[in-house]
Amino acid sequence: MEKNRYYKFNDPEVRGGQARKGDIRQGHHMHVQVIMSAKTADQQLAISPHSTELSGSIGKIKNNQVYKGFSRNQFKEGSEKAFDEMTGYPRKYRTALPITKP
Repeated sequence: MEKNRYYKFNDPEVRGGQARKGDIRQGHHMHVQVIMSAKTADQQLAISPHSTELSGSIGKIKNNQVYKGFSRNQFKEGSEKAFDEMTGYPRKYRTALPITKP
């Protein structure tokens, strides 16, 4: 989890002379970057977030049903909910991530 964001060379404030590249931006900028593997921990199945093919079950891994494909929307919604619960963030409906892809 990162708490600061920094000005980049192409930001309007840097181009206008109000800030320098690398300066910390004012305000609250807490954000999380999620790094996800393209394969399961056992390297047996691809779980690419770019996959749009959602098919039926392809079997079981450690007694858990496994499905082909990856739902970006389900991942975003679950991540938002977990973050809100962990941090106590009072998310309003308008700030929730929009649904973009199946």
